[in-house]
Amino acid sequence: MNLEIINSYCPTAIATTGLRLKNHRLAFTTYSDKFNGGSADLIEDIKFSVYGVIYEITNESEVEILDTIQQEGNTYKKVFKTGLGLDGVNYEFVTYTVINKSNKEILPNQNYINTIIEGAKLHKLPDTYISFLYHIKALDDLNKGFFVITPLSNKIGDYERAGDGIIIIAKENHKKLNLGKFNALSLETIKPNDDKYEIRKCICRTLAIDTFQVTEELGESEELTETIDFDYLKDKIMVDINIRYALGIKGLIHFGYRLEVQLIKNKPVTYPYIHPRSITLSVALPNPDDCEKNIAILHPNIIKLLGISEGDYITLEAINSNRNRENYINLFRIRAFSGIANEIKSTKKTGSYPYTDHIHLDEHTRRKLGIKKGMPVLIKADIKNLVFVRLLFYVTSLLIAVISLAGTLEAFFRFINHPGYGSVAAILLAIILTCTLALYDIKSKVNH
Repeated sequence: MNLEIINSYCPTAIATTGLRLKNHRLAFTTYSDKFNGGSADLIEDIKFSVYGVIYEITNESEVEILDTIQQEGNTYKKVFKTGLGLDGVNYEFVTYTVINKSNKEILPNQNYINTIIEGAKLHKLPDTYISFLYHIKALDDLNKGFFVITPLSNKIGDYERAGDGIIIIAKENHKKLNLGKFNALSLETIKPNDDKYEIRKCICRTLAIDTFQVTEELGESEELTETIDFDYLKDKIMVDINIRYALGIKGLIHFGYRLEVQLIKNKPVTYPYIHPRSITLSVALPNPDDCEKNIAILHPNIIKLLGISEGDYITLEAINSNRNRENYINLFRIRAFSGIANEIKSTKKTGSYPYTDHIHLDEHTRRKLGIKKGMPVLIKADIKNLVFVRLLFYVTSLLIAVISLAGTLEAFFRFINHPGYGSVAAILLAIILTCTLALYDIKSKVNH
């Protein structure tokens, strides 16, 4: 994609437009002595897309030179493809693909991947694709982890996905990795702005499946049912969009991000009978006026989504790693507000505040969680504190229930010749009714 390199071979080549090729992904399936590492290739895969640049070359002799450089007929072969240009026009074009592909991908040289990145920037390919290229640059092994794709359905077997950020993995892989119900999802990447390597990890609920069917509606009366089995998921995991965004995988187009699923030493907070809605957001800095107040800043819509009100407590859970590279969960309880400002200003960014896709945490809270800006955090209502702040309401309900039931039950027990039991029965029955009321009150607010 680097124009300077192309022009050194083909002086008359003109870059026409960037282009998206569907049903293919970028891979590195052959070793290049020239580049001292893996060399780029296209692999057909219906779940992925790849971006490139269309060059117009009118000089036949230059095309022959390019064929020679690409070792056409030896290492690469020409293939004809059709893709959608960034200008909205469909283009038919010729590209090269590796003839004898390696079973395992070969790590490219850093200078080689840098050349690809610079070409993508030069031709203004989408930022989401450039971020993916930086992810490739960060990896030390292109064969570890799983490719990320979108869950194909909100309902898989008897499990309803809505309101619960999960990943879906083949049961065979789940067993092989000895995973649990909750695990850590790990992404390696390089920040485009400062070229710093970082690992982002978040907590994910893990659903292991054997086979399931997905039904897709094609029209008013037509539908297509597809059976998903291990062959489909042997090198892939389905990851909820909320988790993908929190990890920095933006957009709905899949390019071939590889994530590792890792064990966690401890478990996240769970509650019997209550399964609060949760959301994973990446951390942003707060407005200076909201710092040092021991509060978390969330967008009002996120507060509503969690089923809480401003000032209610939430639990924040983040993944940390110890010296042995074992993952564990850090938990911090904090009150949630929407902030006192409607705009955030900094040297880099000015915009509406708070962000809809971030949680704003000050330095004190970030230290408590052991994370930095940009890292993912699992957020949900703090059920214990919700019960506590509603205690007055529940106690009042209990007293009313006791007073209402005492007279009736005392009369009943006198009728059956057991006087004095009415008050005790009234208290017990009132406690049962109040606990039931409390349970359904909390569930109605926070359950997904």
